[in-house]
Amino acid sequence: LVDALNENLGHIALWFVVIIVLLLSVSFVLIHNTVRLNVFARRFSIHTMKLVGATPRFIRAPFMKQALIQACVAATLSSIMLCAVLWIAQLRFPQLFSIFSLELLAFSVGVMFVAGVIICVVSTYFVVNKLVAIDKNDLYY
Repeated sequence: LVDALNENLGHIALWFVVIIVLLLSVSFVLIHNTVRLNVFARRFSIHTMKLVGATPRFIRAPFMKQALIQACVAATLSSIMLCAVLWIAQLRFPQLFSIFSLELLAFSVGVMFVAGVIICVVSTYFVVNKLVAIDKNDLYY
């Protein structure tokens, strides 16, 4: 019985890894498209900044700052919601949470915070660099 349980836990863990990777890729695509729409809406301002001699780093700075702030706010809100859901679940099912620790929760929140910030900032970096590099004639397409 214990061997069958261990084998099933291995399969379940594998499926969880697949689901996590799938959700991570979906979140990256959603964040990337949202950032791309936000930056694309300001493409004429970016082009004007290029015309007056702004460097790509100067153009990228406000977008990166905005992405960092939005990522921190989103990570904070999601961490608060995760802690609230776990607290409510612990009130209803105290036996289920005898194996969880505060360190594990803090690690999970930290990983979620760092991953959210990295995904958002990297996506913003690539989108802004791509838009800064395009030609004037491509602004209308």
